Amino acid sequence: MLAKAYFKRSLCLCVVAVLLTSGCMATGPSYTSLESTIPQLQTDQARLYFLRRGGFTNAALTARVHLNGTKVVDLNMGGFAYVDRPAGKILIMIDAPLNPGEARQMINVENGKTYYFFVENDYANINEQFIAYMATGVLGVIAHGGGRFAFYRISEEMALEQLKTKKLSGSSSH
Repeated sequence: MLAKAYFKRSLCLCVVAVLLTSGCMATGPSYTSLESTIPQLQTDQARLYFLRRGGFTNAALTARVHLNGTKVVDLNMGGFAYVDRPAGKILIMIDAPLNPGEARQMINVENGKTYYFFVENDYANINEQFIAYMATGVLGVIAHGGGRFAFYRISEEMALEQLKTKKLSGSSSH
């Protein structure tokens, strides 16, 4: 009887572990299967690719990508997304649902060019938020700001190598 209880508990823990680790992975088609169907960039647009690292930290969080204040895509772990925009200044902001703070950067894009950004966990900020929470609770985290994610521009060569392992991610409003 005791063995049966342990088995049930172990089975439940395994199911929970699978749900936690796979629930927010990008599940769309792979970049390699889509590459030939991605439309050619129009000459009056710039293209921005966002690639998200896979991993366990923040696995349950979606990185929400906003351009000039409008959410354009929910980026899941191991995923990629792209959006086309006209030339000019673009404020990129990446945040997570129900988490205070965000990563932001203003860039200037040119027509006919493609830009690649890598989104990853902001480990330094996660640690600082944890300390703020332990010291002052939720209000301390809110006052601290920051965010769960960081992002930075990467070279086309690095992006094309990374894209080989990525899947199309989340809902998008290109």
